[in-house]
Amino acid sequence: MKKGAAGSMPRLRGTRRRVSKSRQMIVDLMYFSRFVPLVTYERSMPFGQLATARQNHPERPPWSALFAKAFALVAEEVATLRQIYFSFPFPYLYEYEESVVSIAKELDLGAEMGILPVRIRRPNKLPLGAIRYKINELDDAQLWQRGFYRTLAITSYLPFFLRRPLWWVALNVPRFRKRFFGTFAISSVGALGADALTAIAPFTSLLTYGPLGDDGTLKVRLLFDHRVYDGATAARVLARLEEMLLGAIYEELKSDSGK
Repeated sequence: MKKGAAGSMPRLRGTRRRVSKSRQMIVDLMYFSRFVPLVTYERSMPFGQLATARQNHPERPPWSALFAKAFALVAEEVATLRQIYFSFPFPYLYEYEESVVSIAKELDLGAEMGILPVRIRRPNKLPLGAIRYKINELDDAQLWQRGFYRTLAITSYLPFFLRRPLWWVALNVPRFRKRFFGTFAISSVGALGADALTAIAPFTSLLTYGPLGDDGTLKVRLLFDHRVYDGATAARVLARLEEMLLGAIYEELKSDSGK
């Protein structure tokens, strides 16, 4: 490598790149997530038999489908899980009549990989196969031309001074909050052998889980908005979630496998 005139090493220059539309979406999400005080609770769950039942299922639904249905079933019993804290025009809790899950999914967007939400209404009322189909449906390029995802694509092209107010409205008007963000979320990189220890997100409840251990144990984390419910409630919710997965969800997997 040649040296400069004064004997110093040549100046290395980097490349300035524009923030892509998919990254901009995450930037906006993180901006508004700063205001949600999430607290994390963890529970180790023995899922050896559940994992076997899932493996033997003809459609092999992803873990996110199992957790989506189980958590929504628990939310039927615990109304707090369907509540969201709003601060405008004054502080109040809004309770939804149904659960809507938002599942983070990585997709190949052409120039890069990006994360987009898979929204599913009333997962507690759907069979696991139907939830699996809805999660995989996002791979269809034609989906981008429809409703919610077309709105996301259009919004990401707006300039800063228009985009952020739209985000604010979507997060602070109850009916828009449910439509664009759902009532709870699931995000995991367990399938890639990693585990998320912490996160920020604009949700009352965010579920995440790591890879399945050799002994069949799965560490499940519930990140919750402390303004809406407390640690004792979170601990009971995790215990009930385990019961639901080892009960109703396990039985559904076994029943479908026997057909």
